Amino acid sequence: MVMLHGRIRLIQSSTFLQASQIWWWQAEE
Repeated sequence: MVMLHGRIRLIQSSTFLQASQIWWWQAEE
């Protein structure tokens, strides 16, 4: 259960990073 929770957290953080990168690219243009 702890492993699953850690994996979900990892996915959430990586998704947030990707979203922020896309937002930055849009702001650049």
